[in-house]
Amino acid sequence: MNILICPDKFKYTFTAAQIADIINDTVSALGHKTLVVPLSDGGEGFLDVIARNQPVEKILIDTLDPLWRKMQAFLLWDSENKTAYIELALTGSLQLLRPHERNPLNTTTFGLGQQIKKAIHLDAEKIFIGLGGSSTTDMGVGMAAALGYRFFDWQRNTLLPIGRNLLKVQYIDATVAQWPGITACVDVDNPLYGPQGAALVYSPQKGASPQAVLLLDRGLRNMAHIVHRDLNITLNTTPGEGAAGGLGAGIKAFLNGNIRPGTDIIFALTHLEEKILWADIVITGEGSFDQQSLQGKVTGRVIDLARKFNKPVIVIAGQSSLQSSEDVHIIPLFDKGVDMDTARRLTPSMIQEKLKRLLSKL
Repeated sequence: MNILICPDKFKYTFTAAQIADIINDTVSALGHKTLVVPLSDGGEGFLDVIARNQPVEKILIDTLDPLWRKMQAFLLWDSENKTAYIELALTGSLQLLRPHERNPLNTTTFGLGQQIKKAIHLDAEKIFIGLGGSSTTDMGVGMAAALGYRFFDWQRNTLLPIGRNLLKVQYIDATVAQWPGITACVDVDNPLYGPQGAALVYSPQKGASPQAVLLLDRGLRNMAHIVHRDLNITLNTTPGEGAAGGLGAGIKAFLNGNIRPGTDIIFALTHLEEKILWADIVITGEGSFDQQSLQGKVTGRVIDLARKFNKPVIVIAGQSSLQSSEDVHIIPLFDKGVDMDTARRLTPSMIQEKLKRLLSKL
């Protein structure tokens, strides 16, 4: 059989590429032909997926982490097509911070701005930025500051570009620049502010107290007002503006960028539809497979595309709250509550055992 292997990451345990390779080892040993296409929605692992599917060079960058500490990150550069690929998580993720350091009032996307500056120095004509995994709620003011913007309070004092200062911004000194085509690859469709916005929905997960959550939401509302007045750009109108602490809105406002689902970008770059046509069976998966997975996430999008061409799907999941159907066979590896160390240790053998058993029946 021809089998397409196209999983998403298993968050906090395995990247999409690692899971794909584990599955491929099992399937290839059974004598099947395989195509391996790790996938991403723009979150952590975005660049790993790009590197597996595009002819790119890794460019190292001296930059800063979310708390202004020196670090190194990288971008991927496709010199032939003058295209750069950047992942916010490399400079802005929660994983770069100790638990007691996590507070989106204090974190910044300045490091991302330095990554973008490097891409511009390479004469990039297109830049794709994966926005998942952020520790910030600064609406991209840190990113913008790294690229020449300045933000002032009433007294024309320059403000440090962090979340707590969004409410203090009263004037924006906009840099004059011709930006390349910049696309924010988002994994959520939340608005900038309000009940479903960046602060209220996501900042508690980044260490914000209830009081900080409200302050950040007010700050995002203030920034939308100031951006409209000073830059003549209306925010809170495009799905995904609330991604990565409002960074989607920041890329739209400060860099004239557009916002697209990361899955759309990755599916196009990997020519996934053609590969599904080739396959007899499609194997996908993610760490937690539930109802939300079917609402625009990677695994749900793969299932939709496979159904379009009447291809059966196997979903391998760390845990699943859904049941198998006639055309979607779910392999849950663990019961709820398994710890990360156990999951990391047993996942390869569990995939091998359970996948072999299912494939023998199909």
